[in-house]
Amino acid sequence: MILSIDEVGEILDGLMEELPEGIWEGLNGGVNLLEEERRPEGKDGDTMLLLGEYFASSALGYFINIYYGSFLSTFSHRPREEWVRQLRETLHHEITHHLERQAGCRDLEIEDERQKQQLRETEARRSALRMRRRRGRGEN
Repeated sequence: MILSIDEVGEILDGLMEELPEGIWEGLNGGVNLLEEERRPEGKDGDTMLLLGEYFASSALGYFINIYYGSFLSTFSHRPREEWVRQLRETLHHEITHHLERQAGCRDLEIEDERQKQQLRETEARRSALRMRRRRGRGEN
């Protein structure tokens, strides 16, 4: 099921209302729903789809971006309930980054990096396996 950006915005508003008011303290840039799909290039040149992102900047402030385009590319043929579940999970994940930053903690950031490394390693193994299969079939 494809949800419009307006529908996703309404869902996100409802999810934000589920959380206690004090949780937003210091998040001066709020939560932004952007149309784009986000696939930043990592240090090693790989790209990874991001559903959301927390920003902490002395110049720009503190804010969360949720990427509608990323949700669309991932969930376009999934039921509304999956969109809502993943939006909730993404919002909670990003607000946790904010809360940890306020507390001087980096546990979630470290865990995110560990998971990214695991994904890179898994993809590298899959890529190597595909190459072996191609060579076995005489393909380049």
